[in-house]
Amino acid sequence: MTSEQPAVARPEIVAVVPAFNAGGFIEPCIAALRATGFAPAEIIVVDDASTDDTVARCRAAGVEPLRLEGNSGPSAARDAGLRASDAPIVLFVDADVFVAPDGRAVAAAFFAENPGYAAVFGAYDDAPLIDTRLSRLRNLLHRHVHRSEAGDAVTFWTGLGALRREAYEAVGGFSPTSRFMEDVELGMKMAQAGYKIRLLPTLEGKHAKEWRFFELLRTDIWGRAVPWVRLMRSTFGRSLPMTHAASVWGRLSVLSVGVGLLAVPGLLIVPGFALGVIVLSLLALGLINRSFLGSLWKRRGALEAAAGLGVLWLYYLCGGIGFALVATGLDRPLSGAGARLRRLLAR
Repeated sequence: MTSEQPAVARPEIVAVVPAFNAGGFIEPCIAALRATGFAPAEIIVVDDASTDDTVARCRAAGVEPLRLEGNSGPSAARDAGLRASDAPIVLFVDADVFVAPDGRAVAAAFFAENPGYAAVFGAYDDAPLIDTRLSRLRNLLHRHVHRSEAGDAVTFWTGLGALRREAYEAVGGFSPTSRFMEDVELGMKMAQAGYKIRLLPTLEGKHAKEWRFFELLRTDIWGRAVPWVRLMRSTFGRSLPMTHAASVWGRLSVLSVGVGLLAVPGLLIVPGFALGVIVLSLLALGLINRSFLGSLWKRRGALEAAAGLGVLWLYYLCGGIGFALVATGLDRPLSGAGARLRRLLAR
């Protein structure tokens, strides 16, 4: 007579972390998840064919990663992680995000208290790990956008977001070919299918990414603005309510940047008038985004607010460039001009 092994209870929630060359921060990412209450078996790190020591560092942190044979992108990595477990709730976390100690409890409580919702996502905290000015301001801008849009949403964010497996599978999951904005696209598909999503800023994580100037431009144009405009021009994108990037205030911000930029050549012809237009465009941009700039002023003073205005200017410039690229067809892979522009920005 043989004794039966006791059944292993199915976890109610698991964390899925896609990782590609994430050796620099995967250990603290795992440590933060464990501090929230996740057991090692409930943390699924998907190594997307890293060439650094990501796998070794996962093992040092007590987690055996799921390894993909070839680099497949974050969509495929997250999907593989989700399918490696049968937990009804999956918390997606970027490898460079360290979840706050109450992260698991906040996510679990949300689903328990809101059975009608299919997904929830959070925001960065107000103390980014990398404190260089550009990195700090870019991460604080991301946090501000999420906090200002708290409530029901029509997008999703996998930097720190949880969803019900059944809803994910019902809409077909991530687009297998998407490497950028795949989470936003997933949220749009879920919203169009009638699923409810909540942006809950109390679900927090610390961002460990260091932003560099040209990397920021390349990411904000090709990784955010261009795919965002494509999504908004798609059939299901046009049927959904406006979000921050396409709101009236967002469009006015892009217009302010564009007007100021167009006035620059006028400095050689009518310098006084052109300078006035440039100053007015900056004032308009600041007025439209006074909430974000005001928070910076309170935190660190006028210099921080002035630098924040510069970061806003770059942010909306990239948005305008992305719109122009899609509108003119220069975003297409076969466009010679588009390819040359991409290589120029990649330098």
